[in-house]
Amino acid sequence: LPINNFKSPAEKYRAALLQAAVDMRTRHLRFMEVQASKLIIAGQYTAVSELYPAPVVIDYERNANNAYNFTTLNANGGVGKRAWGSTGGTKTVSPIADLEEFLDACQEQIEVMYISEDAWAEVKKDTNFKTLIDVTVRQATSLSVELGPKQGTIQGLKYRGNLVSNNTEIWTYAGTYQDPTSGTITRFFPLGYVIGVPSSTFGTVAYGAIQHGGAEYQSFDIFWNMWMEEEFGIPYIQMQSAPMLVHTKINSTFAHKVM
Repeated sequence: LPINNFKSPAEKYRAALLQAAVDMRTRHLRFMEVQASKLIIAGQYTAVSELYPAPVVIDYERNANNAYNFTTLNANGGVGKRAWGSTGGTKTVSPIADLEEFLDACQEQIEVMYISEDAWAEVKKDTNFKTLIDVTVRQATSLSVELGPKQGTIQGLKYRGNLVSNNTEIWTYAGTYQDPTSGTITRFFPLGYVIGVPSSTFGTVAYGAIQHGGAEYQSFDIFWNMWMEEEFGIPYIQMQSAPMLVHTKINSTFAHKVM
């Protein structure tokens, strides 16, 4: 807190505790975002905790057809010939045709597709781009019409358009996080990927029991507790949570490496 904020010592103390709690909550939400991105990309993620240090892989066994790697796929005239931007295959690579194929393979309606910036550049080169992707009208109702792409402000989240065939929204996203193991800055969605998700109603979070007597070992999304170190009067604040991400329609998600 700034020295010249003219608050009393007690007010500064309470404000410092509140800030610590806000920071914990922010890190917790960020952690959930990382786990969610791993689940959507790989169809699985790894869970680990202090009480259970051995990593546990939560694998939803997504259909392999929902996770192509066009850079290694032996198709269209040879390995990698179907990758977006590649040349020399037996037929012209059409990113928009691929997008339609991705959607058809899913069990549920895909509401949003996230495309990395490099992959989006290839989509715009498709000869059918102007007729099959609507980039001018984002939303139309009887009361309002939003014209022009509405740019997001969250780490480069940008609306790019809608597929004309089924109105699926297309966004690019450049969000990053610091990997807790390696310390490197990592993208939530890697370059060269197209990712699709259905309604958020198919995703939920299951919470494990809080390992604390004050919580009576019940399941809560978050449990807070605080105590004071007796000798020097140092306060401690703690947040506990044991989340597990669950997707009930994993085969209605996809993450294809297209380039």
